[in-house]
Amino acid sequence: MKILGLSSDKKIFEEGSSVASRQIKYGELTDRLDIVNLTLRSDNFEVKRLLDKVTVYPTRSCCKFFYFWDAYKLARKLERPDLVTVQDPFETGFTALLIARYFKCPLQIQIHTDFLSPYYTKESLKNKIRILISRFVLPRAGCVRVVSERIKKSIQEKMQRVKSPVTVLPIFVDTEKFKVGVAERDLRKKYPQFKIILLMATRLTKEKNIILAISAMEKVAEKHPDV
Repeated sequence: MKILGLSSDKKIFEEGSSVASRQIKYGELTDRLDIVNLTLRSDNFEVKRLLDKVTVYPTRSCCKFFYFWDAYKLARKLERPDLVTVQDPFETGFTALLIARYFKCPLQIQIHTDFLSPYYTKESLKNKIRILISRFVLPRAGCVRVVSERIKKSIQEKMQRVKSPVTVLPIFVDTEKFKVGVAERDLRKKYPQFKIILLMATRLTKEKNIILAISAMEKVAEKHPDV
């Protein structure tokens, strides 16, 4: 199968990066994998071959405003794919839909966050616009992949126009790396006064509801002051 993907992660151009390594593994499972990456001309990225059958094509746009138009034009010059895949149903997803329509092939959309959460909508006007775009794009996808049952349920309940299969495929985490890894910072040395230390690793966005976590810890501290 020949696959065409759209991406905005510039780490794909870094030799040995996790992003590049992941695309190489994907490519090993396909006949060909072409990736159009949204980049600026000032990034100075050139076409990069990760594997004989895995190639990354930078858009080299003059500004971010032209990202998606340039991606569409560039994709049309590539070999016809059997499938177009993208990791969001927003601006990039809309571009991928146009590309899939041009080549008359299926569109697969991957979703990694619960964008239908009220916290996501409240975060910014841009997110509200993205929701509108997703309501146009998702019903036209051939298949949808999400990373949790919660996101699947959210889409099925709030976007009933989506008739395509919604498949749950969680993100793989190699827990062995954490078991044998060496910590760069010792939190117990930094906070010796505490018996229990909880670490929350997340983006600083309303969507993650960090305030709720802080409030919960406040209640725990009140009930167990010796901890």
